[in-house]
Amino acid sequence: MEPDYTLFVCSLHIMNDTQQTAHSILCVVQTRQQPNIAHVVPEHGLAAGMIQVPCMADNTQQWEGLYYPGVITQHPTGTEDYSIRGKFKVPINFHVGSMGLAQATNVTIDSVVPMMGGGNVDDRRMGIGATMYYPVAVEGGLISMGDAHTAQGDSEFDGTAIETNINGRFKITVHKKASLEPMLQNLDFPLLENANEYVVHGYTLKDYLTLPDPSQIYKMSSLDMAFTTAYNSTRDFAMRTFNLTEDQAITAVTTVMDFGVTQVVDGNWGVHVVIPKWAFTNLNDTTTPYAPVTISGTSTLLNATMPIIQTATAG
Repeated sequence: MEPDYTLFVCSLHIMNDTQQTAHSILCVVQTRQQPNIAHVVPEHGLAAGMIQVPCMADNTQQWEGLYYPGVITQHPTGTEDYSIRGKFKVPINFHVGSMGLAQATNVTIDSVVPMMGGGNVDDRRMGIGATMYYPVAVEGGLISMGDAHTAQGDSEFDGTAIETNINGRFKITVHKKASLEPMLQNLDFPLLENANEYVVHGYTLKDYLTLPDPSQIYKMSSLDMAFTTAYNSTRDFAMRTFNLTEDQAITAVTTVMDFGVTQVVDGNWGVHVVIPKWAFTNLNDTTTPYAPVTISGTSTLLNATMPIIQTATAG
């Protein structure tokens, strides 16, 4: 049965252990099993089958170990190399690397590979103040998320960011198909929005699950193809969102939008396009300079009070 809604919106609010004043709020509901998070709002209790894991008095989580698929275990240790200490600094930028919805398929889906409904997007902008829009493919949406990062640069070049765990509070909104605003109509890619910009995500293949053998995406990934997918999606998005002709949209892409490599490690390589809202608002104001409200990244601190990782150790 086709659902009567087409989009999930996930607004992300992340706190870390250094922000103790708000940490206790985020610890109200922690779960080890999330069979249908679409119907869970932390402030209103747990869905059937979910387990509450309360926080300790000192605001630390009462975990019994690290959770791998179906197994509680202690993480193995090996020889640790600390030679990188003191070589450079990394601004903290908490974000969720993997977030998305279930797809309408009977095949096993590789959680490493991003797709139309999100998944392992690995965009460092998916942090505080960001909203992600996803097309719904199955009834209930069935959102899942993980792969939290303390920091990551565009491309996640060597295969890993600074991996971490986070306590987060997520607001999930369902948009009905009949009342979608123009920018969300016919959406077939993960769309990010924050106070400054929209970010369009494109991949080698928009829907790699259509391949006879989806695992072949690892062998055929191409930044050229990802660039083309990102461009086509951006052009169409600009036309319907800003009421532009095709030629006008192409000129806007050329003059005010930035392409970047999201990741080259997740099988279905990603290219994103940053669309500044500033370029399409207050068009009669030609003197006020652009000033970002939301800053997320590795080259600029989130704000003056956010800590810096003095010793960068990726894991």
